[in-house]
Amino acid sequence: MIEQKDTDFNLMEANSNMYEEKYNELDAELNLKAKENNQLRKTCADIEQAMQDLYRSRKGAGSMAIEMESLKADNEHLLNLLKDTCEYADCSDNDIMKSMATARMKGSKGIKASFEANKGARGVKNQTPRAKSSSAAGGNAKLNNDWIPTQAINALVAIKDRYDGKLDDRAISAILYDLNSIWRNIMRHEVDA
Repeated sequence: MIEQKDTDFNLMEANSNMYEEKYNELDAELNLKAKENNQLRKTCADIEQAMQDLYRSRKGAGSMAIEMESLKADNEHLLNLLKDTCEYADCSDNDIMKSMATARMKGSKGIKASFEANKGARGVKNQTPRAKSSSAAGGNAKLNNDWIPTQAINALVAIKDRYDGKLDDRAISAILYDLNSIWRNIMRHEVDA
């Protein structure tokens, strides 16, 4: 009886070793498949990025014309919004564009400096802080900020964090690229709707 038990025990131990080897093989195969899966995901993401780049580079003349018209309409909308502010209320489109070109040359602080530098040319008198705040409140009452998407604000905050709050050429390019992508997505949703 003891010999029979020993034989059964040895058989069970052999089965256990065999199952343990199978488990180790399956575990190794699972790790290999997980690595392969990650590589396939990375390859798929690279292919999707390449397709998007190809799509952007292969746009036809018609889609570029539509995009240009859309950008022109956006610029007109932005100029109208600037005209609703107290700083640019009396300015023509050309004056606003010149002011923005000056501001771009000086960086983000240049906008405020160009306001101050061009006040005399625009015929704006120096105001007291109280008068300035009341006129700004009147100008802002007309300003409608509903057109600014939340994604744009989130993108600007992310870019600010990425570039440590510095507004250099790379940061400006990133801002414009992200805002363009967000605007295109919004326009696609509107067109689909």
